[in-house]
Amino acid sequence: MVNPVYLVYQLKVTLKDSNPPIWRRIQVPANISLGTLHTILQIVMGWENEHPHVFQIGREAYTSSFDIDSGWSLEEEDEDSFRLDQVLYQEGQRFEYEYDFGDGWVHQIVVEKILFQDVPLEHPICLDGERACPPEDIGGIWGYEDFLNALSDPDHPQHNEFSQWYGGDFDPEAFDLEEVNAQLGELPLSLLESWSELDTFVDQPESIAKYWKNAFDPEVQEVGKWVYVNRLVQEMLNYFRDHKVIAKKSNGELPLRAIKHFVRQLILLMHGEVTAEDEENIQKIRKQSDVLLINLALILIESGYLAISIPGHPWHITSLGERFLAAPVSAQLWYLFLNWWLKTDWSQLVDEPAIQMMVEGMNLEIVREVLMRIREVDPQEMIDFDEMAASMLGELMNEINTDEITAMVNASFNLIIWLVILLPLREFRVIEMEELPTVDREESLFRVPKFRLHAAQKGLLEGFLAYLDEIYSDPDYGFEDDFNLNDHEEGPSF
Repeated sequence: MVNPVYLVYQLKVTLKDSNPPIWRRIQVPANISLGTLHTILQIVMGWENEHPHVFQIGREAYTSSFDIDSGWSLEEEDEDSFRLDQVLYQEGQRFEYEYDFGDGWVHQIVVEKILFQDVPLEHPICLDGERACPPEDIGGIWGYEDFLNALSDPDHPQHNEFSQWYGGDFDPEAFDLEEVNAQLGELPLSLLESWSELDTFVDQPESIAKYWKNAFDPEVQEVGKWVYVNRLVQEMLNYFRDHKVIAKKSNGELPLRAIKHFVRQLILLMHGEVTAEDEENIQKIRKQSDVLLINLALILIESGYLAISIPGHPWHITSLGERFLAAPVSAQLWYLFLNWWLKTDWSQLVDEPAIQMMVEGMNLEIVREVLMRIREVDPQEMIDFDEMAASMLGELMNEINTDEITAMVNASFNLIIWLVILLPLREFRVIEMEELPTVDREESLFRVPKFRLHAAQKGLLEGFLAYLDEIYSDPDYGFEDDFNLNDHEEGPSF
């Protein structure tokens, strides 16, 4: 049996165009958010965190939710919603961190090493560095050069002006490694130990009952044992712990051999045996996304930080993954359920770019509205989704402009709702369907069959909505009480 491992990134940070270079070398846990990395960079560089900032990683940009809400940033993702290991995949990968858009301090960062350690990194560490951080509001790298030239020359026309402005001596070669590490050691553990506030539910399962009232009822526990996506998550975690499963170097996906193994295990769970016909179909599998439930389970594992890997390296179960396996069934279901809605990039479920773009148009506001409508239906009644969708689209036309509603309709609203909402609800046994959706190619329609709420699992849905209501009412999140797509075009970020 392999013990849990802890992934650590070694990063070298260099202030662009600084000459001689101003740089730092740091080690940080891979499961911290980009928002936490921002805090760490402010400390190790010596900035005062007085200005907006942005990370540029490949084609994506990430910044703080405050900067997004205040209008500084319009198209960036919320940095607190992404872990380092979700956006940084390999040694040698480069990205940028810009601080203070006026002065334009661009930090060039490279992933020097990716380390797999047997013990957690208790605090970020600064290993080395050279030279002082420039003063805030000095005018960028070129203003900093003027500042240094003026300070070093008593006859410079701006010598007295800069001396008075700075208010003391400035040594451009000064860098106190011990002081930097002392400040890093004072970072609150809550910022470093847990990437997600949802981890608490794994370690304190009794807290779930505040929201999911019947979570520990015998009937719910029994139904929970047959939620196949959770059984599959457990199977995967145990397999990663006991076997060496190397993620594909090209795209990070599971190797085909592992995918086929998990499909066989899934069939055994569902039917008790793998028939010759099953085996014939298994041999037709070519990639991870060919098996939707396998893909869903792996997405939940990654978004929940239950196991980790990077392309070309083995999968490793995390300490949280070990605690998840030891947790009660209800705690497992609750953790996975919340992670799907609050921490997962839903577009990962499919690999067709056109469908991914449609899914990316979904937000938590629409999800919440659909879930509330489903909750109100009596478990004995069949739900006609076509009628529900038509009603929703009609109401949405009053909330968003014609171009947006046209795009939503053209993007096959039913297909998006199926992938993001109804499929997960079915796999968590919150709803029951006797048939699968069908595609009418002649009319270009995606038809969702009628379904009903599962009486025992309805509490899971009600619990999530109660949890969501609590978040929405928290002024720290800045959400409105009313459902209004105009107010939250991109939806809230967590």
